[in-house]
Amino acid sequence: MVEFIKADRSQKADMIDFITYVFSYDHEPHEFKRLVPKVYADDAEDTGMTHYMAVEDGRIKAVVSHRVMEEKIGGEILHYGLIGAVSVHPYARGKGYMKTLINMAMADARRDGMDVLVLGGQRQRYGYFGFNAAGIALAIFIGAIIGFFLPAGLAHSPKVHKGFDLYSAALPI
Repeated sequence: MVEFIKADRSQKADMIDFITYVFSYDHEPHEFKRLVPKVYADDAEDTGMTHYMAVEDGRIKAVVSHRVMEEKIGGEILHYGLIGAVSVHPYARGKGYMKTLINMAMADARRDGMDVLVLGGQRQRYGYFGFNAAGIALAIFIGAIIGFFLPAGLAHSPKVHKGFDLYSAALPI
């Protein structure tokens, strides 16, 4: 039986091990505690990040993270969310876990009044949800304001993910 849940603090270590394994399996060695220490280090403070998980028979099978952010731009507050750490166990792919978890994050973003969601990743994976190249300009604009250009929790780049068609995209909510 599969449960789709929001992770709690007691699941943090297992969740970090899981996303580290999946990213390392698919690409090259990753160490999320070192790559994104503000979120994943053992002593990291709570950043307000929500991790959605698919858990099957007590084992994590997929994770998607969502972090709510705010920036003041020209006197207005932009409420946006960053989607990242999208990972599905190699043996659990094709079961719709990523789709369900991203839809959970998007539903929460709508409920919370987000203006936009931003992510970086492979075009063929995220176009289904409405993330597309038209959002690149908005993602770059937001990236310039917050200080990095591929806001996805982990800076996706050809150096990290060799050979993939990567981009940042934004989806108005």
